[in-house]
Amino acid sequence: MLVRKADVLAAGFCGPGMKAWCRQHGIDSRQINDGVPAELLLATGCALAEAVVAKARERQVLEADDVHR
Repeated sequence: MLVRKADVLAAGFCGPGMKAWCRQHGIDSRQINDGVPAELLLATGCALAEAVVAKARERQVLEADDVHR
């Protein structure tokens, strides 16, 4: 599953904060626009990453529901 910038924002985090967090964890923040594997974020062990991945999962469920309608 890919995590996108929209998931970061949906989790209540701002763009500048996301960039700083990515820098701190060695992740290229530009990749977030296209999508970063959830496993990469979760490997940081950070609770913030867990919150963002949870939003990505919610989005994925909603997208799947839309496809089945």
